[in-house]
Amino acid sequence: MNVALKPRYFWLGALALALGASAIAGALSPPRQAAVLWFPDAREADPTEARSELRYIGARKGVAEQAAELVEELLLGPMDAKARPIAVPQVRVESAIVSNRTIYLDISADLFFGKPAGDGIYASPPVEPRVALEYIDRALRWNFRFYDVRLTVQGLEPEWESVIEAETALNA
Repeated sequence: MNVALKPRYFWLGALALALGASAIAGALSPPRQAAVLWFPDAREADPTEARSELRYIGARKGVAEQAAELVEELLLGPMDAKARPIAVPQVRVESAIVSNRTIYLDISADLFFGKPAGDGIYASPPVEPRVALEYIDRALRWNFRFYDVRLTVQGLEPEWESVIEAETALNA
């Protein structure tokens, strides 16, 4: 006991114990892979100005589960204070399916409506739904380069009309 408590032996033993514990922890932890996400820059007025962040997702899952986890990370919001979220916290991934090198991802309709207030009126979302879907599409296309991406909201593919097209249709 007297020999083990000498500084030379004590620190070598503590170092060996720490290395052994970290090796065991590394072997038992699930494998993760890096993924790049983009969020709107909080300092810019234009929501298409983006800031990137690195997140880690599970590597042993299938492509559909990885894509769903990636979008869930994106919907959680940024960790950087210089970026802002793309959606309210209620938005969720409803389903993710991979078929013939295409990722089909369905998102809840809360993406369009924003956050409900106490009086039942919805506040506007952090960014326009079109921009939010573009951020999701960009992240999926960047991290799953060999897959085509199809995004739906509550089971329907969004169709965007410009203001000019909508006014022309109303006036005709």
